[in-house]
Amino acid sequence: MKIFKKVLLGAIALGMSSNLLSVNVIGAGYTTPSGIKSSDVESSVDGLMRKLIGDKSAGASVSVSEGDKIVFSNGYGLADVDKKLRVDRNTTFNFASISKLFIWVSAMQLSEQGKLDLNKDIREYLPDDYPLHIISENPVTFINLMNHNAGFEARWSYTSGSGESRDFSSLEEAVHNCYSGIQCFEPGQFQGYSNYGANLAALIIEKVSGVLFYEYVRKNIFEPCGMNACYPEVESVDSVIKNRAKGYARVLSSTLKETTLEETLFYTGDWLYASGSVVGNAEALSKFAIALMPAEGESTPLFRSNETLNEMFKISYSPTGTELFSVHHGFWGTDGTYRGIGHTGCVDGMVSHFVIVPEKRFSVAVLSNDQDGWDVVNGVVSLLTGNDYDKPSEFKGGTDIFEGEYVQARTQFVGRKRNFDVIKVKSLDSKNIRLSTGNNSQVYRRIGQNLFENVTAKSGRYFKSKVYFKIVDGKVEKAVTFKNDLIPMAQLERFVPKP
Repeated sequence: MKIFKKVLLGAIALGMSSNLLSVNVIGAGYTTPSGIKSSDVESSVDGLMRKLIGDKSAGASVSVSEGDKIVFSNGYGLADVDKKLRVDRNTTFNFASISKLFIWVSAMQLSEQGKLDLNKDIREYLPDDYPLHIISENPVTFINLMNHNAGFEARWSYTSGSGESRDFSSLEEAVHNCYSGIQCFEPGQFQGYSNYGANLAALIIEKVSGVLFYEYVRKNIFEPCGMNACYPEVESVDSVIKNRAKGYARVLSSTLKETTLEETLFYTGDWLYASGSVVGNAEALSKFAIALMPAEGESTPLFRSNETLNEMFKISYSPTGTELFSVHHGFWGTDGTYRGIGHTGCVDGMVSHFVIVPEKRFSVAVLSNDQDGWDVVNGVVSLLTGNDYDKPSEFKGGTDIFEGEYVQARTQFVGRKRNFDVIKVKSLDSKNIRLSTGNNSQVYRRIGQNLFENVTAKSGRYFKSKVYFKIVDGKVEKAVTFKNDLIPMAQLERFVPKP
């Protein structure tokens, strides 16, 4: 259940200048990957945020690192709309799924120590009686969990209580009770973004390290990096929680004439520890970034050897090379919208984006307390890291081959009681297709032989979603989107097990 408080967005827009805090520039003399000089970063980010805060977001915090310093840090808008409390450098937000990066870094640390083999079957690291509903004869590896292609369905199965930490005595109990854990596909066959897989990975880290997961992360990541952050549901840190922003979602009013903000519960009902609940400020993420990008000849505090860091940044999965996107042991690589690798996040009332550009030793972290603040977080990342996508112009054949009905790999399959949310693909002409589901319809323009880019989404000014169709023997085997494959409806019988 959500707690709702409404306020007109226009009230935020009024007095806009009073909601903008002075920018703190700690360093100078650098150039962002997009080519902006350090002397122009303040005016560039400030100008973008003036366009967006009050229209697309209640508030936001931006932190930028270059080399071994935080060179830019600022807060915009309101952390608490009712009390008119402004966002500042100390304001904390839920990192949402950026939290998964701490799982993957922990895994790489244990791999370096010889305690975890990323290529072994995960069942070797869990108790013999642990309930895993794996149907494949092939091993499900930790790499599969990192790449979100272990084959598990996305099904929340917990039906009693609140679904929050107080309902469970341990991470193991929560992982077992909150998700079905049913494997529907062969490892590596389809990619479906999985909170279950990430939480299962955190449980494995507990078993391998012999330390509770949140304690492991605090001792081996937060403290070495100097991060003021925590998992509040299991270890609340006063200095983090007291500065926490409230989360908001934008909705139409009952008259359908005005847009309002509704205050949401800070923490969602879905039990997201450890995959999506870290709380901290944007500067904490900048400190994490600095540790991930040591100078040549210097060592990272996160690993015994920088070779482990280099290994983590290598591509562990990509459906089309780097043309669409890549996964780097849990870090998500560019689809051409920005340079670098990182992660996004979204929970009720919060969205986030964190990107590092290792070759430039540059990072940007953007946290927003507006569930619809994607233009804010993507806009800043795009502004500072730039567009690295070369769009070809010559294509062979029409688009009829892509037509059909598809279903997301990230959904429930076994024991489903209602129809799938079908995505319909229709050919418009040789260069355009339409994707529609329910009342939502978007046009995608051809930018590669089998690659299309959304050209109609209102939220696509700073991040244009893409879809790639994998053709095998003259037919679509699957359509690939960022984090989630689309499976042709005609093929479901081949993959999904019977209840």
